[in-house]
Amino acid sequence: MIKNIEIENIENLNLYKDLKNIFIDKFSFNYLNTDFIIDTKFFFPISIKSYETSTGLFSNYSRFKYEIFFNKKYYNFIRENTNQMISFNKAFVVGSSNNYYHLLIDWLPRLFALNKHIIKKIDKVIFSSEYLQSNNLVQFILNELKIDKEIIFLEKGSYLFKNSFIPVNLSLEEKIFFYRRTFSNYMKFQKEEKIYIVRKDSKNRKIINENQLIQFLEKQNFKIVELSKYNFKDQISLFSNAKIIISMHGAGLANLIFCKKNTPVIEIAHDINDNNEDWYCGSDKFKFANLARDHFAQIAKIIKLNHFLYFCVDNIINKNNDNDKLNLKKLTNTDLSIDVAKFSKFYTNNFRNI
Repeated sequence: MIKNIEIENIENLNLYKDLKNIFIDKFSFNYLNTDFIIDTKFFFPISIKSYETSTGLFSNYSRFKYEIFFNKKYYNFIRENTNQMISFNKAFVVGSSNNYYHLLIDWLPRLFALNKHIIKKIDKVIFSSEYLQSNNLVQFILNELKIDKEIIFLEKGSYLFKNSFIPVNLSLEEKIFFYRRTFSNYMKFQKEEKIYIVRKDSKNRKIINENQLIQFLEKQNFKIVELSKYNFKDQISLFSNAKIIISMHGAGLANLIFCKKNTPVIEIAHDINDNNEDWYCGSDKFKFANLARDHFAQIAKIIKLNHFLYFCVDNIINKNNDNDKLNLKKLTNTDLSIDVAKFSKFYTNNFRNI
């Protein structure tokens, strides 16, 4: 069976021997440098020397999603198919996602670990073909980091890597630091604007009566923004110069990592508490548990943004009043309506002077 090694126990096991540490520019980078197998859905390395791995070091999602790797069926699959897998030598494995937030926050930060000590030991950098439309973003970041290696986008499947590298995950605080340092040239002061982000190109999680909300916000001199029409460089500039940002919960808010300290952010979300009217709360005072996703609250805490959650009671989950309330993913992908009168009062009372 494949062993999932807890971080506190790793020093006494074989996996530890293949972990390399390099200290550069006041940061310590850790890598797995060995022969390993990855599946392109998770880009989660399994050492074929010891059949060991660690969710504590390499997972980007909830740990229960990785349970598929720790059963006899997957162990037998590896033992029986390793020699038939397409293999790569001297590669640096990054991975990618079809979700902008996960791509920007979970996967691409691995590139920050690709420093001068590692780059001379590799021939290629590995991504997934699942998000080929991100190729321009990937290439832009590679150019900024001055990484000039062969880029390979893998098709769906399992692959063998020999004498290759995959970095241990950085903390969110470290990721934000590297992004802000690397792209500081695009965060220079320009005209400050009030930003409202629309989701016209999204299939779900829309505000049904958004036109009414936009009418109110345009009177407050908000710029209505569709992020898919902006390249990455312009998104950095947009967020770093925002006076205030209002948006439905969505992946585009990953760009909050480029905001100035104390920037007000209003994240519109679904209420599942059976309240009678829309309500709001500072994210620093809200207990998330299974009631909302905390991705952007974590970013706000690190950068010290003035982050509010505005909860809408008029959504499909509340109307159905069934077990769907316990399914956060299903909840946060549904459409909702916003009480514009309530929201306008909230905005006027708190942000009229911005």
